[in-house]
Amino acid sequence: MCSLGFLNRTIQSQLVSVLCRQLATRINLEVPRITTPHKLKVQFEKKEKTILRKKAIHARSNMSNRKSSLVISCKRSQYNHHKGQTYSEFNPSMLASHGWNNYKSLGDHFTIKAHSQNPALQAINESARTFEDFDLNENLLQQIEKLNLEYPTKIQRRTFNAVLHGQNVICAAETGSGKTLAYLLPVMELLWRMQHYESDKDTPPNSPRAIIILPSLELANQVMEVASNFAESCGVSMKLLSGKGITNENIRYFGKETMDIVVSTPMTLLKFFNSGKLSGARCQHVVLDEADTLLDDSFSDVIRSIMKKLQIIVASGEMENNKHVVFGTQLLLISATMPRSLESVLEDHVEIESFKKIKTDSLHRLMPHVPQTFLRLHHEQKAAEILKIAKESLANNKPTMIFCNKSDTCFWLNKLLEEHGIHSIVLNAQMDRKLRINRFANFQNEAANIFVCTDICSRGLDTLRVQQVINFDLPQFVSDYIHRAGRVGRVGADDSGRVVSFVTQKWDVKLVWNIETAARKTAELENVNANIKRKITGIVRKKFQRS
Repeated sequence: MCSLGFLNRTIQSQLVSVLCRQLATRINLEVPRITTPHKLKVQFEKKEKTILRKKAIHARSNMSNRKSSLVISCKRSQYNHHKGQTYSEFNPSMLASHGWNNYKSLGDHFTIKAHSQNPALQAINESARTFEDFDLNENLLQQIEKLNLEYPTKIQRRTFNAVLHGQNVICAAETGSGKTLAYLLPVMELLWRMQHYESDKDTPPNSPRAIIILPSLELANQVMEVASNFAESCGVSMKLLSGKGITNENIRYFGKETMDIVVSTPMTLLKFFNSGKLSGARCQHVVLDEADTLLDDSFSDVIRSIMKKLQIIVASGEMENNKHVVFGTQLLLISATMPRSLESVLEDHVEIESFKKIKTDSLHRLMPHVPQTFLRLHHEQKAAEILKIAKESLANNKPTMIFCNKSDTCFWLNKLLEEHGIHSIVLNAQMDRKLRINRFANFQNEAANIFVCTDICSRGLDTLRVQQVINFDLPQFVSDYIHRAGRVGRVGADDSGRVVSFVTQKWDVKLVWNIETAARKTAELENVNANIKRKITGIVRKKFQRS
């Protein structure tokens, strides 16, 4: 029995080994497979990429860049950006605001910190130029000294010589860089020089030698006030023609006056020309201040009509006692963004090639000396947040401008603040002219610390007192953001201030992406175009075409 059992086991083992050899040598052997569902596989791959991306971001934050100064501080520290930090492949996923289209991002925030000095100021050293280095008369220099103006800004240094030599000039520089004095001082100097060529008998009434055009009543009042500081010392007479209240009936009784400089808004100026109460035959200097706005579709037709009345003669410069004197008509365009409708509006009146373009390196860039915070909020959270900030502003004595996109929102916000015991001044374009008068002046004179307004107050106003700008509504266009933010951090201000923006709508996020990308790449902002009317018309046209 034992021998038979052993024999059976031997046969069994031989049979098993033969069977294994046969299985191993089969060509079409079917090996069982364990498969993963496609959706699960995609999820695994996506998760793996997310983990790798987070590790890369974390690694960047722990690099030597971490030792350098912080430029962008984020709620989620892995998105922090340091000075000098670079990216091999820049993409939107590296932005702190990348996921802000999703409601889950509510409560997120980031701040572009102040990381440099005001770029408008020249370095004060032995080679720094003073106002005395330019061909300005002694009376003008004495007045400059009385106003404690010691060093011209970068844009002023570059603009003075071009204007004094009689060139047509496009002057484009960042907000708050001193552009008003950049054209006003050399124009005053040239008018003072021309007095040697004209006697009182040669001076016809209502025939100015310089016309300064501005888009709003508030800006016209401001430039008039600044120019008045120098007019008397140069023996120059001035006249303000501005306001919707000026009717043809008022103009009919306008008397005869001697005026060297006229400051006006476009429509009012055209009314005076059409009535024959103003002559442009003697005009030698035409200034379009806030030229990007004056040349856009909102004002372009009026500006064309004014240019026809002026009958511009090509300016030329001549030397007299080693100083230039300008004959003909000099055209100066002043703006915080580069005008884009220049040729279409002015090509029939002046050679575009005759303009000397002067712009700063900081044009269309974020101000490096002003902190700018962006808060991702639900629209229902805005009221509580603005009340919190307003109360903090009053407690810390911080004069604040709050910008809204619509006049109705302005009125509502003003009422909300008043109901909570916060006194504020409101100003927008829908208000009657009589109500608008002195509103901004009252704010400047400390009648209130909170000023609620629309974009009518975003351009050109000299807001040295303002220490904080709040975008209650984020503007639709980057050019408006530049102008609003420019109400703080101005040359001569005691405080560089800060800007806070509420981000509530999905269309707001695209603008924030543009701003954050420019900050991280230290680059110019994209799509800076001040022709708002044309852009809005284009958006409406596209919507109708789709429907």
